Amino acid sequence: MLTSLNLLTAISTAKTVYTGRDPHFFHKLDKWLQLLGPEMLVKDITADDVDRCIGILMAEQAQGWCPNTGVIDRPHKRANGTINRYITALCSLLKLLRLHRHLPRSFVSPVVKGLKLSEGPGRTIQVSLKDVHRLLDASRMSKNRKLTALIAVAVTTGLRRGNIMQLTWNQVDLKARTIDITRTKNGSPVRSVLPAFVCTELSRIRPHNAEPHWFVFDNKQFVKAWQKTLERAEIPGLTCFHHLRHVAASILASSGASLPEVMAVLNHKNPGMSLRYMHLSTKSIETAVTRAWS
Repeated sequence: MLTSLNLLTAISTAKTVYTGRDPHFFHKLDKWLQLLGPEMLVKDITADDVDRCIGILMAEQAQGWCPNTGVIDRPHKRANGTINRYITALCSLLKLLRLHRHLPRSFVSPVVKGLKLSEGPGRTIQVSLKDVHRLLDASRMSKNRKLTALIAVAVTTGLRRGNIMQLTWNQVDLKARTIDITRTKNGSPVRSVLPAFVCTELSRIRPHNAEPHWFVFDNKQFVKAWQKTLERAEIPGLTCFHHLRHVAASILASSGASLPEVMAVLNHKNPGMSLRYMHLSTKSIETAVTRAWS
């Protein structure tokens, strides 16, 4: 019976039909399993139950992963953005179950519309094109010969680190200057267009006898090489590899790209998310206002 589906069975079922690439999706669902209980019937979950669980998530310490000790408590509470991702995971679970007829079409989600917490303006990263070239120059001093190409791909395409590290040569077309990702974090494909200088960097690291299934990049020693490059470049606000995705969006926006174009590059389905990535500098806004009123 569809109405007798408990949460443990629901999550097990979702694991067979989930097509997204979020590596933390089922970790978040396991947290809901802990909060609501494995025997809780999905049809019996109420908005009050969801509110109670969100209260617990807000009160608990944030957690992280340490290679030596495993899961550890952070010295701060969970951020609103983190809690929103837990809410999104529950919504995704219910949508998957309804889509695959494990819940009736008439099922009403217990997650109230607009429930998500305010996340504020997000990170502010003011990185110019000149800064990007300084970062690339710093990467050329690294012993990791693939690092410059790796950074160039990330900062121009806005692709996530996971997609880049799983990239194989059959996904890269240097003549057409494109990269094709068949499935991204949100489950949809994306085609990225490469500037000419990025193709040049990729050509330098491509073996002459490269097989289509060979990985373009190697995760080996990547973290240390990246950290040393950051130290050499000394770019304020740029502290982790994921920030290059923000930089890709802000450079595009500063050059005059429209919101739909930035969404297409970042493969975002929600314009609000793209807006959070578009860190327009004061100078860019000043130029836009001047252009509009002159």
